[in-house]
Amino acid sequence: MAAAKQTWTVSIEPVSSHDIGAVSLCYLVWHLQGSMQRMHRLIHYFVIVLCVLTTIPASSAQTSGVINYQGRVMVGATLFTGTAQLKFALVNADGTKTYWNNAALGVGGSEPASAVSVAVTTGLYNVALGDASLPNMASIPSAVFADAVSQTATNPIFLRVWFNDGVNGSQLLVPDTRLTPVAFAMAASYAQTAQSALSVPDGSISAAKLAPGILPSGITAVSPNPADKSLLDGGYQSFYEIPAPAWNSGSTAGQPAARVRHQGVWTGSELFVWGGQAQGPTLLDDGGLYDPVANSWKLVPANASINARQGHTLIWTGQRAIVWGGMSVATVLNTGGLFDPSTRSWTDKTSITNAPAARQNHVAVWTGEEMFIWGGKNQQGTNITNFALYNPKADTWRNPSTTGVKPAPAAGTLGVWTGTEVILLGGAGAVNADIRSAFNPNTLVWRNLSATAAPISRTDHSVVWTGDRMLVWGGKGTSGVLADGAVYDPKLDTWKPISTVNAPSARALHSAVWTGREMLILGGATPAGLLSSGFAYNPATDSWRPLTTAGTPTPRSGSVAVWTGAQTLIYGGNGQNSVILAALQSLIPQPAWYFYRHP
Repeated sequence: MAAAKQTWTVSIEPVSSHDIGAVSLCYLVWHLQGSMQRMHRLIHYFVIVLCVLTTIPASSAQTSGVINYQGRVMVGATLFTGTAQLKFALVNADGTKTYWNNAALGVGGSEPASAVSVAVTTGLYNVALGDASLPNMASIPSAVFADAVSQTATNPIFLRVWFNDGVNGSQLLVPDTRLTPVAFAMAASYAQTAQSALSVPDGSISAAKLAPGILPSGITAVSPNPADKSLLDGGYQSFYEIPAPAWNSGSTAGQPAARVRHQGVWTGSELFVWGGQAQGPTLLDDGGLYDPVANSWKLVPANASINARQGHTLIWTGQRAIVWGGMSVATVLNTGGLFDPSTRSWTDKTSITNAPAARQNHVAVWTGEEMFIWGGKNQQGTNITNFALYNPKADTWRNPSTTGVKPAPAAGTLGVWTGTEVILLGGAGAVNADIRSAFNPNTLVWRNLSATAAPISRTDHSVVWTGDRMLVWGGKGTSGVLADGAVYDPKLDTWKPISTVNAPSARALHSAVWTGREMLILGGATPAGLLSSGFAYNPATDSWRPLTTAGTPTPRSGSVAVWTGAQTLIYGGNGQNSVILAALQSLIPQPAWYFYRHP
């Protein structure tokens, strides 16, 4: 796929570089479904934007594909939020023949036996049809499309959907949605000419290069460009726009006190924030749990066994959150606690037997079994370099001997877990200290990361892990606030600079989250003041795009941000005029989409 320009493509998921090609098509479909069982004959309006992205398998041995289905759902006049139970089938024109369904028993156009549970947030959901790793989702054989690719005009295939909102039972959405020939790209693996696509340079074919009549009349394309020249030159006409979702402010009922130097994690269903410093300054020993589906807070009250603190760390194990270290009113700490969000209680205190030295502004990373602690400042304000590993199941610490080159002492270092190593980057240490290190907790070996093309040393920066690479952005260097970053590949031990075209302005103390496709950079501070702007970076295309300012995002620095799987939540931090904030806001980071129709 072309990397430089997103024309003709709705990016639902990154396409592997091993795929021969990919095509996307968007439909705007309105479904009206009546329910006669309710006294007031409630009418359900379902608004669905269906985007189909089909990939051509790189090998003819691959016999199935995936259709990514993205939609918006309204129940009455309200955007549906919750867990939807959805069933899918590919059927013929009159619905009497089933080519594929997500589960058993769906023959002759009938309803499949089992539904796929799909999270819907503010009306938005996304599901990969044919992804057999999902419960109750069968794969889609490529033969479904290969057998019918020459019959699309006389024997078209339709997508049939059943929806259950948990109140009115499973209901068939009508009418079925026809799949145009674009969806049959999965059949290309059967064509002898498919391999020739490998020799065509990315982005070399535009709409203007296609012969008249090659596209069916009425086909709809979508672009993030409000005046996409390649589509307009190809005879397309703009007819509809879906604006980018606006920022939303969360409920303030039951919201914990405003704070900065706090920490937060996503538990899988809630944002957990705890500790930090209030206006005054006063150190805090309480927090809150925010449910974005219910838009509600639950207060986490103070616990006498867990000291108020700032400069601590907070990690999520999959079941519990672990708070450790930090600075209390009088001293630096080497204590912590384990919090269970399901009971809103502190279940245990971390052992102090063999615990590492007290510290603040250290780094903590969850390895899947242990919490890795490194660096920070001690009671005297001296940077330290020792580390330890904490096992919450056994409530034990270990401080094993290691080999390799240890990093220099530093505080404010950030880290990620790759699956085999902890990677540490940046932080404030000795003059010219440049922390670029990795540690393997199984082999107990330290190593230095490559210095070739590495980003300059920095602090108050951000790092995110994409699943195979680490992205670094912004912060402060010896020359001031930075507007650059880099991508690190731990398998190859190589760095690559991140594009600065359309990149965020220089900033430090900003927030960053990974959405599964993009890194979001939110807010931050400059010598001139605080920022409210946000940007999204796509490492697959090495490109940036600005996030919407609709809904008025709050200027802030030192905030906590998390990714829920559907939206980003941001809370707390420093606001304008040195006012400490609560101000929870959320954003679904979709771009605006512009629809074009071919006459």
